[in-house]
Amino acid sequence: MILQISQYWNSNDFCLEELLNFVRPRYRRSTNAKDMIQFAKRCSDELEIPLVIGVASNERTAAKIQLYERQLGKSCGGVFMYSKKVAAVS
Repeated sequence: MILQISQYWNSNDFCLEELLNFVRPRYRRSTNAKDMIQFAKRCSDELEIPLVIGVASNERTAAKIQLYERQLGKSCGGVFMYSKKVAAVS
């Protein structure tokens, strides 16, 4: 998991932003993904800034969203991608 402290362009408030959460295929039936989300939540709590996590994927997207909803609650907003050239995002 890669996290960074950042700001959105339209705010002076800081947030903890997840850039990457990767679990090797052979460990995907473990609790590693949940453990990393719990780690990010703990960092957010200790820093006292909101945690921002998103899912940008074309593979098993629904399952990933369900995992995040179980760990974090309902999503806030949505992400849309546009490109004339179709790119595989995983």
